[in-house]
Amino acid sequence: KEYFCGFQNNLSYSLLDCPVACEQAACIGFSDELKITYEPSEQSSYDAVEDYSAYLHIVQQNNKDGNDEIYYTQFDSSGHLQEYQKRITNNLYASQNPSLAVDSQNQVHLIWQDNRDNNDEIYYAKIDANDNIVINDKRLTFNVYQSQHPKILSSGDKLHIFWLESRNNAQNIYYKQ
Repeated sequence: KEYFCGFQNNLSYSLLDCPVACEQAACIGFSDELKITYEPSEQSSYDAVEDYSAYLHIVQQNNKDGNDEIYYTQFDSSGHLQEYQKRITNNLYASQNPSLAVDSQNQVHLIWQDNRDNNDEIYYAKIDANDNIVINDKRLTFNVYQSQHPKILSSGDKLHIFWLESRNNAQNIYYKQ
């Protein structure tokens, strides 16, 4: 599959051709915008990261199936679509605010907030370098407070997870490895 991007002049180019199109459009520093998703539904939160092989990984929140779920998309280093909207979550409750990181083995680590427990908690999934989900729906927080807006960072093979939580009428940042 090849990914095509649209430009304001209504021409389409593959990602490989985008630098040429950018030169034709007299861009300085950045290319024209690229449309990554083609969904009529609302997509209100996303994150993106490049791995050590120059693959682009994108995770997004989308309500195309009736409620907010988390989906994963990947492009290879040549700009070709490898995986489009692999569904990561599948439940009746809202899965929101995804974040992702890539470790030194190009494994993708995803976290998001989920209210399936009648309380926002942070969940985790791991996708290996072959796009297989090897860990899914692992709950990381366990408390009566709202755990929201998670962020994940990778430093080699060490993961750093941050989130906001309201305790004692104050919202603070929490952290775990």
